Amino acid sequence: MNDSEIPHIIKTKSERIAVPLSLQLLLSLSLLFNVYDGLLGFPYRKPFYAILTLLLLIHVFITVRDKITWQDFAIGVTLFYALAYFRFGSYVGEVSTFLNMPYLLVGLSLGILFRYVSFPRNFFFGLSVLSLLPFFYVFYVLKADPTGQFFSMNRNGIARLLIFTVSLQVLDDSVENRTYIIMFPAIATVWISFLSQSRTGFLVSLVFLFFVISNNALHWYFKLKASANWEKVRIWVFLLFYIVLIVAGYIISQLFDNSRFASNGLSSSGRIEIYKYFLSSLNIRTLMFGFFPEQHPNLHNSFLALVSMYGIIGIGFNIIIVGALFRLVKVSFIQFGLLVVWCLYSLPETAAPFSIGFFSLMPLLMLAYPPKRMNKHIFPLMGKKETA
Repeated sequence: MNDSEIPHIIKTKSERIAVPLSLQLLLSLSLLFNVYDGLLGFPYRKPFYAILTLLLLIHVFITVRDKITWQDFAIGVTLFYALAYFRFGSYVGEVSTFLNMPYLLVGLSLGILFRYVSFPRNFFFGLSVLSLLPFFYVFYVLKADPTGQFFSMNRNGIARLLIFTVSLQVLDDSVENRTYIIMFPAIATVWISFLSQSRTGFLVSLVFLFFVISNNALHWYFKLKASANWEKVRIWVFLLFYIVLIVAGYIISQLFDNSRFASNGLSSSGRIEIYKYFLSSLNIRTLMFGFFPEQHPNLHNSFLALVSMYGIIGIGFNIIIVGALFRLVKVSFIQFGLLVVWCLYSLPETAAPFSIGFFSLMPLLMLAYPPKRMNKHIFPLMGKKETA
């Protein structure tokens, strides 16, 4: 099965809606805000970003209103319930609505958009470049040191911002059934992650790049194998493969030798203590309803964070994510790879739901679970009613 066979979701270009320029602008601002706010520290950021992302979701709803299904509606209701329970239930008095709501709004907007609309060819590529440029400037012009506090973020935040922003460009290429994915943003993400000295970011960005390169290499290989010249060029293809493998292995080994892996390895005693604390805090009540981990508010694990926030329902969310892996592996190699990247990053860091990692998670889940039983349109076109 390939991307074009997913029911209700991956439609032909004639069935998908073109994104209005005004919506492109709102989405661009919503995605780039986190990058530039992390470097510049905008004033009144919480209310501004909340209003901006609310306008984004409203515009998305108006644009695709004729295609919204009851499943889309149910997903939206679930997310707002999740925000309300997080704010007024398990983490009451500990979190901000303005700070956390935008991640759900942008994630839901992207999930709906990837289902029903078609973006301009280079839209997400342009966003990826605009996300990367300030970090090249900071590292090569300002000579900034990522150790400790890095502007308004820490070193782990750099890779997190780039991996999940550039993931959208790769996802768009997959949804649009493009044969080859532009690799420059993924390569640049690896380099910036290396410069940031984030072990998690560097390692996960390498996995991210692996899936992008593998996708392109496999398409090129099968296209060449089906050509009439295959017998003539087969030996050269395999020779090129081994040369590239050796060169890539050497470059990666040099990067590892000059990264924090050389001195710190994979060990993280601090995170192990956090996980032990979390497990020791579990009982029937906390497992059922969730709890606020006072000693370690940042659990450095998305899966544990979901259980902490929602209890047994959080376990259900984790099952949905794992189930999506098994669904996407049958549908799209690159979409499966993007969810693997999200899961790997989520093991030592918290990437969702109230983080930028939700921007890539939500579209992947909505592609993995297309509307079937709840596929009726809420607001069908008047023309369709009259035709019927």
